[in-house]
Amino acid sequence: MNEYLTEDVIRVIYALIAGACLGFEREFHDKPAGFRTLTLICMGSAVFTIISHHYFLQDRVASNIVTGIGFLGAGVMLKEGLTIKGITTASTIWVTAAIGMTIGVGAYWLATVVLVLVLSTLVILNRFEKGLQDFSQKRTYEIIFKSQTHAVDELEKQLVQNEISFIRAQLRKVDNKIVARYRVKAGRKQHSKLSLLLAGSDLVEGFDV
Repeated sequence: MNEYLTEDVIRVIYALIAGACLGFEREFHDKPAGFRTLTLICMGSAVFTIISHHYFLQDRVASNIVTGIGFLGAGVMLKEGLTIKGITTASTIWVTAAIGMTIGVGAYWLATVVLVLVLSTLVILNRFEKGLQDFSQKRTYEIIFKSQTHAVDELEKQLVQNEISFIRAQLRKVDNKIVARYRVKAGRKQHSKLSLLLAGSDLVEGFDV
């Protein structure tokens, strides 16, 4: 009994450390689920897995952990304008629970390998992604034009003159205002240039990104 207890305590402590490592990375980048959240998720998943091994049906508890983590992940995803944020953090919550469960069954090497791969993905690929965004990133702009009928054509001419690649995805009329949705593929500097152009344009009443 003492041997099992000691082994279980080691698993919980390792889950705490693994969750803290992932949580520190998220906290460092000021994400919604940070240090304490991921630590508790990893440790909790390990504890549920351990007690299911000793007292309950393992497959049923495991499936409930996955379901519960899905609700937590959905809670950190937010819609800001036309963009959904928090998907990476939700995915991190999901994989953190998986690491906790892996530790809970005593598969230390597998948990360690996954932990290293996840941290590498979050740190290294994040830098790589930011580098790519300097050259090309896709954004959706919803622009509210003033009542002039020529406003849409005039703005599109300005976009072409500024060498901004765009696709008009939607055009509609709302409360006597023309509303257009554009998909724009450009570098970070061009997106900044476009935002300034829209903000200073006499043709545009407002816009959302």
